[in-house]
Amino acid sequence: FGVGTLDAVAASFEGWGKPVRALVNAGRSRVVIGDYRIGLHGLTLAAALEHRRFDELAEGLTEPTLLVGDLPEQVAANYREDPNVILLPPATRRRRASILIDMVHQRWLEGAADELASLEPIYVHTGPPQPAMRERAT
Repeated sequence: FGVGTLDAVAASFEGWGKPVRALVNAGRSRVVIGDYRIGLHGLTLAAALEHRRFDELAEGLTEPTLLVGDLPEQVAANYREDPNVILLPPATRRRRASILIDMVHQRWLEGAADELASLEPIYVHTGPPQPAMRERAT
């Protein structure tokens, strides 16, 4: 059962009622970001995943947005005064294994297994972006 890393990061914040910019560290002071919007069935990826430097994390935000994921505290401090960035406490904004387990468990209950060959990692810097978070059935 495949679940995108950024999908799992964003899923923790579905109930907040705000757009989410999820991020994971990509090394060399870069992150991979995904912007998620609230749709009819929860959060969905709104655009292609992309690389950003730490100093570019708020670019393109037009409304208050939760900035979540593995964000170093010294970087987060640079965004505390940005009106379009909502920063939660460090322990709250980090990834949670339990969310990933819940997402996989739901897919298992639905019988939504993936083909084994499709579960190979997709590296954002060398290939197309990962597919968007799957729409959930109503």
